[in-house]
Amino acid sequence: MIELDDPLNLPVYAFLTAGLLPHEREWPRFHNRWRDVMEVGIQELNTHPDLGYRLRDVKPDGATWGILACRFALRAGNGVLFALAIGTHEMYFRAGSSPLVAVAGGDPEPSLGADWAKVNAWMSPFSAKEMLHLHRDLAADAQRHALALAP
Repeated sequence: MIELDDPLNLPVYAFLTAGLLPHEREWPRFHNRWRDVMEVGIQELNTHPDLGYRLRDVKPDGATWGILACRFALRAGNGVLFALAIGTHEMYFRAGSSPLVAVAGGDPEPSLGADWAKVNAWMSPFSAKEMLHLHRDLAADAQRHALALAP
């Protein structure tokens, strides 16, 4: 399994910590360390819990749901990060060339990498149930893409 400091994952950590002041980067909660959701208090989160739970709800089998730099994230079984929840409505998927990115109204997120896209977790022309299924399928595509990235 690749680690969080692997070149496949480092751009994600850099993205998550880009706006921090130098002294904030020293705080343990922002270190490049995977944390179990249950060990992180709500006061440490930089993501709304409802959005974090939405990410959990779309998590494919075999993936791990956790916290990285105070944000919710999904990690594939090989250690590659493939989904993030940030703020109140933004979910990011490392979905490669999945056609579901366009269906979900996603936009490329080049600061994470060419294979990442951002989608709004709540706003969609689809019903809430259809949107949940679409995000689950998108997360599954992202996990498949992540699994193919590392040996």
